Amino acid sequence: MNASTPVIAITPVEDRPRSERDVYREDLRAQILTLVEQYADQAPPSSFTPGTTPIPPSGKVIGAPEMMRMVDAALDGWLTTGRFNALFEKRLADFIGVAHAMTVNSGSSANLVAFT
Repeated sequence: MNASTPVIAITPVEDRPRSERDVYREDLRAQILTLVEQYADQAPPSSFTPGTTPIPPSGKVIGAPEMMRMVDAALDGWLTTGRFNALFEKRLADFIGVAHAMTVNSGSSANLVAFT
């Protein structure tokens, strides 16, 4: 920490009324996501050197928005499916014009679901 890093005083959640506790938790979530965004923005810019810089086969690009979504999902306690997956399935179904869409963890699971 440096001299410009703010210090946040936190009152224990147990000492707060329930309705205030909910507001407090959402405020903490917003603070955490802001810090994640700041963290992601501090990543050093990457440069590409032909013949030297590795290119990952997944082509993954993880920036501030992706990091914030991962942390937000983790704060919900969902590491597999949850509100983000439900929203994705709904939007996918709407996009392709079907009533329902289901995501699975692998091609093998997709084959099993299709067969079933």
